[in-house]
Amino acid sequence: MFLLGWRLAGTGASGRGKDGRIIEHGLHILFGFYQNFFFMMRHAYGELKRPKDHPLSTWRKAFHPGGIGVEEEYVQGKWDPWIIPFPGNGGVPGSDGALPSMGQYFAMVLQGLVTLIFGWRAGYKLAQRIYPRGKDWEDQVDPPIGGPEPTGSVIMFKFIYWVLKVMSWFIWAVKRYVPWVMWIYRTIRKGVWWVLLKIARLNRRAHRIILDIDTMLALLRGIISDGLLLPGGFDKVDRLDFRDWLLEHGLHKESLGTTMVRTVYDAAFSYENGDPNKQRVSAGATVRVLLRWVSTYKGAAYYRMQAGMGDTVFTPLYQVLKARGVKFEFFHKVENLHLSEDKKSIISIEMDRQVELKKGLTEYSPLEWIQELECWPQEPRYDQIKDAKKIEGIDLESYYSTHRGKPVTKYAGTDYDEVLFGIPIGAVQFVCPELVANDDTPHWADMVKHVKSVQTVAAQLWVDKPLEEFGWNQQLHGRATWPDRPAPPKSHTFSARDERQRFCRIHEVPEGQIT
Repeated sequence: MFLLGWRLAGTGASGRGKDGRIIEHGLHILFGFYQNFFFMMRHAYGELKRPKDHPLSTWRKAFHPGGIGVEEEYVQGKWDPWIIPFPGNGGVPGSDGALPSMGQYFAMVLQGLVTLIFGWRAGYKLAQRIYPRGKDWEDQVDPPIGGPEPTGSVIMFKFIYWVLKVMSWFIWAVKRYVPWVMWIYRTIRKGVWWVLLKIARLNRRAHRIILDIDTMLALLRGIISDGLLLPGGFDKVDRLDFRDWLLEHGLHKESLGTTMVRTVYDAAFSYENGDPNKQRVSAGATVRVLLRWVSTYKGAAYYRMQAGMGDTVFTPLYQVLKARGVKFEFFHKVENLHLSEDKKSIISIEMDRQVELKKGLTEYSPLEWIQELECWPQEPRYDQIKDAKKIEGIDLESYYSTHRGKPVTKYAGTDYDEVLFGIPIGAVQFVCPELVANDDTPHWADMVKHVKSVQTVAAQLWVDKPLEEFGWNQQLHGRATWPDRPAPPKSHTFSARDERQRFCRIHEVPEGQIT
């Protein structure tokens, strides 16, 4: 496996900076419908067999369920927080297929009703009882990994599918053959909306609820009218922007700025050329993700990592793969992929070997210890690199770095059999010019032309005061909803002996047999 720089994961990488502080790019949470991801991580943590006193000995210690989301809305001259307690459903991600059970769906609906009637605190407390957090979450016994879909849920979804299919046919027939019915419907809807909006403007909460209901109704009308749940339905509207698609299905312009709609764009940095005034995101892809998130998350709507993404995700994956015999070649920058004569395969790969290791080292050891936790440093471990002074201050993880090392070429059949491409789409036009120009693979050129990437910038604020002193007044049980985290511990180096001991523990081999 060839990697740019000294870490795994690209934009998902995180490292430890001064005093062991986590340095990450962006907010890294994991949605509860990431069934395949949690399936993989549960296998990885199970295979590692970390000791019980390890800070992240199990996947439950690494990923804690999150119960609350906050959206800010600018209303009547000030920012108003909208606190959303996401219903828990008792499921465990990575188990029993992709769908929660019927009982778990019932629990979600119950919590939603309690929240709507009695407020977010009541909904949050009920969610805590249905789906434990914190230490209670860590101590629960895991159900088997994988498993079949719950029968009741499969039947329910098939029923919903056929109901929506019949409604799609009905709407299509009405729109085509009875246009005056649609005119009456639009006229009534316009009058009802005018009345509701007059009432809503008297109260901020009512205003928010009515606009969000308008958004959800437009979403439902679009799903039915365009037959999105039918084969190929999502692909039909991929050419449209999400907001434009909602407007086509009756969304009122005042609802375009609601937090529900705005968050769709903000969460994925969907700004063309990084310009917040040019927000664009595919309607088909967005609706597909929203439906999957709302209807298939297990346990909690999202999970918060208890350390950096590098510590919780990529260190376990690295250790498991390394124990299985995978060889990691760090500091290799891919520069060009060349096609074979028949243009059906990758015949060679040109790379730049960014650094040379010191004499006597056959491979780079990337991890360091933060107390009892194996982590990725924010900078390369210069003590292993030849002529390290020459590369200090150079960003070896940037494709745009002008630093040049030693050219290396790998050939099909000699150095590799198959290529797994894991490079971000923004770099495709530079490292795959032959694929993009190949007439036999026009989808590559189409992808480069139409699928955009956005450069982002991240910043961290480290504070030593409680949330209340910053103006956060939403209390739960007499304190701020999110407690402060403890100060990070100091780091020390990660030696070859540490890796040898871990290998022996995983494979149950006496340490004396390993050189």
